[in-house]
Amino acid sequence: MSPVETKIFNYKPTPPYDFTTHLEGFSLPGKPVPWIFDRKTRSMRMLLCREPENCVPVEVSFTGEPWDPYIEIIAIGHASHWVMDNVLEIVRARFDWRVFERRARKISFLNKVVSMFPGVRPGRCLSLYNALVDVVVKQRIALKLAIDIYSRLVRAYGMETIIDGREYYSHPMPTKLAAADPADVRGLGLTRVKARSIVEISKAEVEGRLPSIKEALEEPENTAKELTKIYGVGEWSAKLALAMINPLFPLGPSSDLAVRRGIQMLTGKEPSPQVVEEFLEELGDYAGLAMYLAALYYEKSKTRKV
Repeated sequence: MSPVETKIFNYKPTPPYDFTTHLEGFSLPGKPVPWIFDRKTRSMRMLLCREPENCVPVEVSFTGEPWDPYIEIIAIGHASHWVMDNVLEIVRARFDWRVFERRARKISFLNKVVSMFPGVRPGRCLSLYNALVDVVVKQRIALKLAIDIYSRLVRAYGMETIIDGREYYSHPMPTKLAAADPADVRGLGLTRVKARSIVEISKAEVEGRLPSIKEALEEPENTAKELTKIYGVGEWSAKLALAMINPLFPLGPSSDLAVRRGIQMLTGKEPSPQVVEEFLEELGDYAGLAMYLAALYYEKSKTRKV
């Protein structure tokens, strides 16, 4: 593919803002997940697809994090503002760290992560389908292994284009996975249950049985209950998928092992359900972010001292 047209969009988030810490933790060198993150240039590239026939190669670079952040979005092709809108939704540009910090500072054991990770935020999924597939892959396995398996899904079932020798990939396409043999999906490193679950999720998306983002955000409890009817999707998976599509990240799996270990490291003891519920109530819409940072603290502790 040859570049037809390049459009450049710029955006300056409100500081503190740090997205590349998330990218570093949820990427593998040179592998699409579906983005490919370049640590040297602090940039990621991927395909944004409305449908298989309408994909736009995008490159996003981040500078000045966390206190003087600046985002540059390069869209190759006949791109419209939907590209910039989608990119900004992915990187949670509307997320207000200051509000979270004010609430988190009232909870003593969160002071350390607030100071350590100023402005850090997770990425946002733009479809419930993508979130569910991602969550199912990550169930009960180490994070890096899960990312590697998801990369194999991307290569096998995502869209791909090459420009000037550089590869761009999309998330796995539901039309491809819905038609796949679960045994082939399992061959990518998934369990039998996970492979079947991903195929069933894809069929639900293709057949229009998955709620829209709007529906899911308006009725999260009902949506979570409906999602658990899909093979292989339990309450933990449903709640985490809903957190991943929400701009404010209000929900999260408080029972997740990495979350609980992170809180244990921060408090010095195994958190009781009562302690978890109290801090979740205090944080309100930002409870999921606190759980994300607790898990990030735990994952960082495995590679370096925190």
